[in-house]
Amino acid sequence: MTITRDRISALFFLALSVAYYLGAMQIELYPGDEEELINAQTFPKFIGLMAGIFSFLILVLPAKGEEEKINWSGFDWRRPLLLAGLMVLYGLTIKWPGFFLSTSLFLIGGFLVLGERRWWAILALSVPVAAGFEIVLDGLLGIYIEDPFVTWLGLKS
Repeated sequence: MTITRDRISALFFLALSVAYYLGAMQIELYPGDEEELINAQTFPKFIGLMAGIFSFLILVLPAKGEEEKINWSGFDWRRPLLLAGLMVLYGLTIKWPGFFLSTSLFLIGGFLVLGERRWWAILALSVPVAAGFEIVLDGLLGIYIEDPFVTWLGLKS
């Protein structure tokens, strides 16, 4: 599979379609409209779904003149499986050390799996991103995050 302008555009429209579909789900309905077959959300959801399906097909189907057979045996499965394992470990351990520490460790592990070896770059990216997510979730959006590590540091009561 080669990266072409069509595939880059399809990826952009896939992201846009998902965002549009999620936005369509936020449309408020009048009382009683939830049970109706057609309501204010029906057509926007349909547009988002169809655009998502078509852009996904453009993204994954072979382009004109491209070889249709994909060589799955030559694919490096180690990195995706390690990343999936890291995601599972992150989901299982997020409550014990807290959001900030587990997210930082997950990002550090992800950078190492993907081949980054400059520790200054790994730490300069993972720690601020984890801190920024916690600030946005807890401070701006008001989503309560119980974080034992940040509480232990005395940054949160």
